Amino acid sequence: AQPEPKTAKALSDDVPFIHLHAHSQFSILQAVGNVGELVDTAVSHGMNALAISDHGNMMGAFQFVRAANKAGIKAIVGAELNVCRDHTDRSTKDDGYPTVFLAKNKNGYYNLTKLSSKAYTDGFYYVPRIDKALVGQFKEDIIVTTGGLFGEIPSLILNVGEQQAEEAFVSWKDTLGENFYAEINRHGLEEENVVNEVLLRFCEKHGVKSIAANNAYYPDKKQADAHDILLCVKDAQNVSKPKKYIGKRGREFRFGMPNEEFYLKSPAEMRKLFADLPHALETTQAIADACEGYELERDVLLPAFEIPDEFVHAEDATDGGKRGENAYLRHLTYEGAKKRYPEITDEIRERIDF
Repeated sequence: AQPEPKTAKALSDDVPFIHLHAHSQFSILQAVGNVGELVDTAVSHGMNALAISDHGNMMGAFQFVRAANKAGIKAIVGAELNVCRDHTDRSTKDDGYPTVFLAKNKNGYYNLTKLSSKAYTDGFYYVPRIDKALVGQFKEDIIVTTGGLFGEIPSLILNVGEQQAEEAFVSWKDTLGENFYAEINRHGLEEENVVNEVLLRFCEKHGVKSIAANNAYYPDKKQADAHDILLCVKDAQNVSKPKKYIGKRGREFRFGMPNEEFYLKSPAEMRKLFADLPHALETTQAIADACEGYELERDVLLPAFEIPDEFVHAEDATDGGKRGENAYLRHLTYEGAKKRYPEITDEIRERIDF
């Protein structure tokens, strides 16, 4: 059971909430639920927007935007990218910290695709990685949050010290300005209570807004067991083995979520959890309102090729068809095949036609 916020009155149903930290099946072997399920769940909860930030990639972006637009809600494309000290350094293993990035509009989407791509092409070492220098280069129209317990600032709070955590907090604020937010999660963990108290102090001191979040790895609470099995598949572990979420696991423990609270909660559930922080709920809707909706689908535009007169098809000029071009391409293909094969057998012809 999760602790009730102290001395907090029940919030009005008018206080909005939007999920800004959720994962789809494209968080490979880490999340349960396809894009359609997440969108349908958000719609059933009465939300007008949803963000998906998959681990290390944006592979679900196209399907997500299409599904959300079809359902009549706003899609906020994101990614949870690993931010290390130097993404080009492979002398030591540095996986960095998982950090939530959200695109505010299509320009932000393009910048996020750049970061995601460079994480693989330039920064891949055990995991895809970027660094803060790259973030500074492609930060336009991008929102960054402190993320969950494994993010940089929460990790520093828990494992190093408040001073180092505050330095990192200020560094992110200096880079992102008003597009940097402190993420407050309440899954019922003692570590979160420690982190949240410090983050809220940092927010007040440095003028940064906080957002309420529920790090979702499955759409429905009933899918918690399926998610646990998926994590076992990922790490080749037995479900019966004791699990541990935070800290060193060694051989005695496997990685696993500490409870069944990592799902796409309804606004009513979030209002109950954050009754003492209504502004953190309202900020999620403000962020959603500040983000722009857009399409990623577009018509396939093919060039018009000049072809010999004998292949020109009269109907192509009126209906935009490609009969003539296709016939000429077939002709060129078979002419090329004659140079490569002494005899065009039935098997070769079947392959070419296919």
